[in-house]
Amino acid sequence: MIEAFIPTLSLILLLKYAMKKRLIVIVIYLIIFNIVFFIFVFGEGSWEVIRLSYMLAPFALSLIINMQVILAIFFREKGAGYVLLSSFAPPLFFSFWDFGFIIPSHPLMIFYQFDALYKILPRFNRNIINIIILYVLPFFFLLPIRKSMFLIIIMFLFFFIRWKMVEQEKLGIKVLVVQTGMFLSKHDKIVELRNEIFKYNNADIVIFSESPAIGFKEGSRIAFTHNLLDEIKAKNDNKLYVLNNYGFVDGKKYKYNYNLSLYVMNGSMRIKAKNKLVPFWEVPGLFYSKSGWESKFFSVPLEKMREQYKFRGININSYICYEAMFAKHASDTNDLTIIQSNYESFKKGYDRIVKNGNILAYVNKSSGFNSFISVQNMGGTVFVDNTGKFHWDIYKKSVKQAVFLFEI
Repeated sequence: MIEAFIPTLSLILLLKYAMKKRLIVIVIYLIIFNIVFFIFVFGEGSWEVIRLSYMLAPFALSLIINMQVILAIFFREKGAGYVLLSSFAPPLFFSFWDFGFIIPSHPLMIFYQFDALYKILPRFNRNIINIIILYVLPFFFLLPIRKSMFLIIIMFLFFFIRWKMVEQEKLGIKVLVVQTGMFLSKHDKIVELRNEIFKYNNADIVIFSESPAIGFKEGSRIAFTHNLLDEIKAKNDNKLYVLNNYGFVDGKKYKYNYNLSLYVMNGSMRIKAKNKLVPFWEVPGLFYSKSGWESKFFSVPLEKMREQYKFRGININSYICYEAMFAKHASDTNDLTIIQSNYESFKKGYDRIVKNGNILAYVNKSSGFNSFISVQNMGGTVFVDNTGKFHWDIYKKSVKQAVFLFEI
C-alpha cells in the first residue's frame, strides 16, 4: 500500500511546483510525473506499451491531470483559490467528451482496492461526481495548510460516516466464471469448454471473458460458436448466459461486425455492442470509422442499444474491456456491473496491469458502487461487493482455475 502513495505525493509536489517554479522546471517535473504514474500502472509492461504508442501513452494516461496543471500555471498569479476552481474544468469536460481515447485515470483511484481506505473515498451514485472529486482533491493542498487539512479531514469524515454504515447485501445468485483463453491454453479440444460449463447445474449466471475464440469473424472458432449457441438456446434452464462474441451472424441475413456481449436465456437473445474501440487495434486509426465484415477491425453501432438487462429482479449491465475505462454517464443504477476483458496482449507485468486496470474500471463504471465483477480471459477475475470491498480471494482463485463458481 505504501507504494501506492508515490504517484499521489508526486502529483502534490508537481502542483506545488506549478504555483512557484519557472515553466521549464514545471515541464520537466510534469514529464517525470507522467512517467512515474504510467510505470506504477503498467509495471514491467510499460516499455512495450510506450513503444507501440510512439511514446504517447504516458501523456495520454495523465492527459486530464496535464490539462489541470496547464490551467494552474495560467491562473497561479490570481492565487490558489482560482487554481482550485480551475481544476474542476478538465475532469468535467473530458468525462463527457472523451473522444474515444481520454481515460479518467488518477493516482487516488488506486486506493479503492485497500480495506483501510475505500470507506473514506467518494462513492456517490453518479460516477462523474466521484471522478471530479478525486481529480480536484490534490488541489486542496495548495491552500494554506490549516485550511487545506481542515477541509480534507471534514471531507473524509463525511465519506466515512456516509458509507461506513453500508452493509454487505448478497444478490443471492451463483456466478459461473468462464475465463475462455485460460481454459483453452490448458486443453487441447475446445469442445471440453462446453463440457466443463454444463457441469455446473446450480449456476444462475454464466459469464464468459472477452475472447476471440468465440465468434463468427475470421480467426474465431465459428463451428464451435454455432453449436454452443444452439445448445444454450435449446436448454431452457433458466440460466442467464453472458457471452462475448467477435462478430455475430443472425441467421443468414444479418452480420453484425461488432465486438459484443450476447445475453442468452431460455431461447431468447439480446446483443449489446462495445461502443468504445481501441485505437489502431480494433479500429484502423485514432477515431472510429465503419469497417466491413471482412475487415479485421470492428464497427460501432449508430443506434443506441438498450443498456440494462433484468434477471430475477436484478438490473445488470455489461461492458467489454477498453470501454470500461470511460466514465459512466447514465444515471440508471445497476445492481451488478459485468466487465468482460482480455489482457492477453500484456505479456510482461500482467498481474499488475490486470489489477490496476480493474480498479480503474470499477471507479469509472461501477453503478452506484454496487456489485462488480470483471472476468479476465487469461485469469485475474476481480469481484467487488456492494460495500466496496475487493475480494482478492476470488482473484487468487481465478489465476489458478479457469472455470469456477461462486456466490455473490
